[in-house]
Amino acid sequence: MGARDTQDKALCRTPTPGKQPVRIPRWKYDRVRAAVLDAILAGGSLAFRDLRDAIAGRIPPAEAAHIGSLSWHATTVKLDLEARGLVRRLPGRGPQRLALAPDGYRPFQVDVLSPLAPEPLLDRLLSADAARGWSAPLGVPETIEIAPWPGGRLFMRHRRGEGAIEHDGMVLADTPPGRVSLLWDVVGAAAPDYLVFTASRDRGGARLTLDGLLHPRWAAHLDGTRKTWRALLDGVAAPRDPD
Repeated sequence: MGARDTQDKALCRTPTPGKQPVRIPRWKYDRVRAAVLDAILAGGSLAFRDLRDAIAGRIPPAEAAHIGSLSWHATTVKLDLEARGLVRRLPGRGPQRLALAPDGYRPFQVDVLSPLAPEPLLDRLLSADAARGWSAPLGVPETIEIAPWPGGRLFMRHRRGEGAIEHDGMVLADTPPGRVSLLWDVVGAAAPDYLVFTASRDRGGARLTLDGLLHPRWAAHLDGTRKTWRALLDGVAAPRDPD
């Protein structure tokens, strides 16, 4: 992963009224946040008692040693995600279970074929240079920034006519050779989508599949979202960017 800024701190809130927030290094927060969201995303829901082990399976031991107590950090970040409305507790009796919030995410799927092998195909997805080409359906790229590791931030600004559209998000997981997951949002909307990309060998190349969860705010735009991502994935799947 990239260089760590030990001075930048993240304020972790709690859904419990009157309880004071705590501050932890931003790099720890981002790394654990990515692992928590990916663990819930992968299973659809997750028992709280399994959260620590799910995090440990997504953070290499050497990196986990620098974070410290995974149980404490997982709980602290989970509570902050609840307070921010990104994670919710499922109703019912019995052990606490976690799911993405709010309720009502709309699933969608897009897949394309590529002459590329699975690993370089997903490398293009997380390459800022390649993204200047494959993101062209969003507009004329002005700024493309991708930190290509779990917990890394992404930001894209594209010019559209007289205006511009900005997206930001986070890399949740990058599991070679065939899986990448992202949080993806329109800047200022606070209505993130969750995107899981898998690549598998197919017909001498690879099939790139996107399994997405569309935020309820964008439910009326499901068909348009699917068409946009098909155009984007066609660009990712191309053997090279157009001249």
